[in-house]
Amino acid sequence: GWGFNTLIEGDRTAYASGDYGASWLRSPRLDLSDGGKVTFTYYNYFDSDNSEDAPQYDITLQVSLDGGNTWQTKWTSDYINGLNQLLTETVDLGLGDDNCYIRWYYPAVETDDEGAYSHSIFYLDRVLLPYVYGSDGVPQAASIVSPANNSTDIYPENVKLSWTPAQFAKGYKLYLGTTKAANEVIDGQDLGNVLSYTIPKLNYSTEYRWKIVGYNDNGDCTTASTWRFTTQPDATISEFPFEENFENKGVPTGWTSRPSEQYSRTWDTNTVYPYKSDGKSYNVLSSSWLDPGDWNAVITPELKLPADKPMSVSFIWGDGHPSDLVVDPLGTVKTTASASPIATSMPTASGQHSPGSPRTHSTARTPNTGSPRKSTSPLTRVRPLNSAGATRASAPMMTAALSFTWSLTKTSTIAPTPTFPPGRPARSTMRKESARAKSSPSSTTAKRTSRSRAQASPHPTSAPRSRRAT
Repeated sequence: GWGFNTLIEGDRTAYASGDYGASWLRSPRLDLSDGGKVTFTYYNYFDSDNSEDAPQYDITLQVSLDGGNTWQTKWTSDYINGLNQLLTETVDLGLGDDNCYIRWYYPAVETDDEGAYSHSIFYLDRVLLPYVYGSDGVPQAASIVSPANNSTDIYPENVKLSWTPAQFAKGYKLYLGTTKAANEVIDGQDLGNVLSYTIPKLNYSTEYRWKIVGYNDNGDCTTASTWRFTTQPDATISEFPFEENFENKGVPTGWTSRPSEQYSRTWDTNTVYPYKSDGKSYNVLSSSWLDPGDWNAVITPELKLPADKPMSVSFIWGDGHPSDLVVDPLGTVKTTASASPIATSMPTASGQHSPGSPRTHSTARTPNTGSPRKSTSPLTRVRPLNSAGATRASAPMMTAALSFTWSLTKTSTIAPTPTFPPGRPARSTMRKESARAKSSPSSTTAKRTSRSRAQASPHPTSAPRSRRAT
C-alpha cells in the first residue's frame, strides 16, 4: 500500500511499493467545472541484476467525474524511459463538475509458486492540484484516529485523543463531556494546529463523548462528528498477595499496553502456543520482535502498597518461543536482583547457559509511606528498587507488589533507509521478483532473472501470465 517518507523533499513524500491487493492515493474533492490540470513530480524506482528487465506493473493517474464511482486513466508510467530518475508531469484532467477526484493507482501484484512478479517502488511529491472544492469556506470535518469510536476499557489516565488533519483547518477546538452536548469537561478549548491532546485523568467506568472542530478565518467546521469511549472499572490493587496468571484472553483489566512506534506491536495473551510446566499448558503475556531501538511496554494497574511491610515482586519470563519454554520444576534457575538484560540464554543450576528457558526474577522494596508508586519509563530489563529480599517464583504466574514496566527489544539489524535524490535507493527485499523484458519487440515471454526472497507470499495455483515485451 501507500506510505510516507522524506525521500524527495520537504517533510513527506508519498510512496507505494506494491501489495497483494490494489492500492491508491486519492485527492481531496476537486471542482473541475472549468476543467483543470495536475502537476506532480515522481521517481519510479526499479532495481534488477539484468539491465533488460522492467517492472511488470504500471502506475496510473485516474480521474473520476462522478464523485468516485467510476474512474478513467489519464496517465500511465513509462516503464522503458521513466525509471530511476526524477521526473515532472502535467496532466490535463478535462471538464467535470464540483464533485471530482483523482488518484494514483498501483495494481495488485500477482504471485505464483516462485514469488511476486517484478514491481517498482513509486515515489510521489510536489503535487499541484486544480481548484479544490470548499477552499474558500470553513474547514471540512476531521476523522478519528484514537481511541477508536465506541472503544471500551480505556485506562483513565493519560488518555491520548488523536485525529487526522481537517482540510483547510488552521487549528482545532476540543469538546469533551459525558452528555450529548459533550462539553462538561472541556468546552471548546483552542488547541492550536495540533493532531492530538492528552487528558491527564478521567473517571473510572464512565462513558465520554468528544469531538474536534477545525476552524479557519471563515469560521468553525459545521459537520464535526461526536465520538465515544468508555473508561475501564477501577482495578487498583490493594490486597496482597496478588496473582495474575494471564489465563483470560487479552491484557487484563487495569493493565495498559504501550504499542511500538513501528508496526504498533503490543503485548497480548498468547493462547495458541502456551508454555508447559508440570505437564500442563499455561498462557503467557508476550510480544513479538521489534526493530532495533524500538520498544513497547505493558504496565500493571495502580498498586497501593502497605506502609508497614517490605514487598517484593516475582515473575517468570523467557525470550524463546512460548511452546519451547519450560519452567524449572525445582525453582533453582533464577536471576539475581541485579538482573541482566533480556537475552537468549540464562545460567542453569550447573552454571551453564540454557537457551530458551524461562527465567524467574524477583525484586524487593523496603517499607514506604503508603503512596502508590508507578514507573512508566521504557526499560530493557526489570530494575529492582533495592537489592534486598530476593525471592523466586516457581509457578506460571505473576505476583505483583509494585508497578513497573518491562519491554522486549530485538537486537538484529535492518536495511538502511534509501537516500535519494541524489544517490540511488537500496533494493527492496519485500518479495521475490520476476521480470518483463524490454529488450526486443519480438519477445513474447520474458525470462525471470531478478529475484529476492519474500518474507511472506501466497502461492496461487494459476500459471504466471506472460511478460510484456518492448
